[in-house]
Amino acid sequence: MSVEKNKEEQQGGVINITDKDNQEVYLYSILPEKFIREQGLLNVAVVGRFKDNQRDEEGNLVVDSFEANPDFIHLFHEFLDSMGRYSSALITQATRQAEGSWVYIIDQRVEDVNAKIAPEDIIGGFKVENGKLGEYAGNPGHILLTNKGIFKIGIQLKQELINLIMSKYKPN
Repeated sequence: MSVEKNKEEQQGGVINITDKDNQEVYLYSILPEKFIREQGLLNVAVVGRFKDNQRDEEGNLVVDSFEANPDFIHLFHEFLDSMGRYSSALITQATRQAEGSWVYIIDQRVEDVNAKIAPEDIIGGFKVENGKLGEYAGNPGHILLTNKGIFKIGIQLKQELINLIMSKYKPN
């Protein structure tokens, strides 16, 4: 599968920059392109990059060449650890599960959450402690960009993530 500007996403997508060696680089950011043009691009705003700018026979960037940005992943999991604790669905699920089990955050690209979930579709999870959400652990095997597109965490949560990243910018 390949990707160009994600037309389904309200915000973000593939951006093209020239690096310090005057080489063309393709990145994926969840921030709106207009915001990036006006404010610049912080590393934490970059979900990842396409290695070697690999393209398919139609000229589109190849998803398999995507390399996630560790700084974004770190911020993403800190965000989910914090915000997930307020999710009524996750809180309710924790009260129904056994001590020491896990409540998982599943990537919403998954169409049938009742089917077997592939490990790369599990974003992370909370350990159930005393019927509540306890320790959070991100899944290092979660894949941010697949043949199904960029990760999905729901419109409201994604907007909160975008707002958090935008808050890292200093006012001009």
